[in-house]
Amino acid sequence: MSSTSEKYFTHMKKGFKNRDNWWALLFHLPNLLLFSIFTFIPIVFAIVLSFYNWNVVESPTFIGIDNFIKFFHDERAVTGLKLNILLILYSVPTAVIISFLMAVLINRKMVGVNILKTMYFFPIIVSLVSSAVIWKWIYSKNFGILNYFLNLFGIPSVDWLGDDRTALIAVAIVIIWKHIPATLIIYMAALQSVPKHLYEAASLDGASSWKKMIYITWPMVSNATLILFILNMIWTFFGSFDAISVLTQGGPYGSTNILIYYLYEKAFVELQLGYASALGTVLIVISLIITWVQFSLNKRGEG
Repeated sequence: MSSTSEKYFTHMKKGFKNRDNWWALLFHLPNLLLFSIFTFIPIVFAIVLSFYNWNVVESPTFIGIDNFIKFFHDERAVTGLKLNILLILYSVPTAVIISFLMAVLINRKMVGVNILKTMYFFPIIVSLVSSAVIWKWIYSKNFGILNYFLNLFGIPSVDWLGDDRTALIAVAIVIIWKHIPATLIIYMAALQSVPKHLYEAASLDGASSWKKMIYITWPMVSNATLILFILNMIWTFFGSFDAISVLTQGGPYGSTNILIYYLYEKAFVELQLGYASALGTVLIVISLIITWVQFSLNKRGEG
């Protein structure tokens, strides 16, 4: 082939490649527009607004970092952040571990696996508000099915949502139940990429199913685990408002008044939109820091 022909085909390849890039951009454009309008622009607006004092009625007043200084002196806000972190500690590791174990069982194609899939994929199609309404009935002290089963074993009824010692745990259970399906789907996809010959070699060496899971399966899906920890953390940080609003409204005695719910009260009840934006910015920064730390630890572990 002559050099002229080679240049022509090289030019054609670049043209097709650029054309593919344009088509890819065209198909992504609706999603990018929606993301920009409903996510990116509001986040930027909230960060800018966090430096202002605004009650909707009057014009915004620039106050610098006063809202952030106020946060550190606001006992309810600091307590809300602690409750947020505690809710993450309750729900995220539990959801990830349960999802992993379930994915391993489903991947083994055991009897009744289709029923198990249906049971645990069901929450993904139900909104969190609807789920919380169902769970509020389950947790009912006098008529709840949970206390009914406890009574069968001679255990007295528990006021799950009315007791400050159990309310946050009850909310965490709802969040775990809601997050398991998506986490399970990602784990099932990750398990498909684990080389089968590793299990065959382990079987020849006499390794038990438990050792295969600990020394082969778990390390091979470590990247998926990292992503799922981050996703579940973000879902819990920013997506727990619906469950709190339906189940406890921040009570009893403020035991479930996490920062995202306190933010709602400041923004839409007290109309302190500048301070509420500062609270949201704090949540975003904390999420970014935790994500960075997790990625850093993962890279150090790989190195």
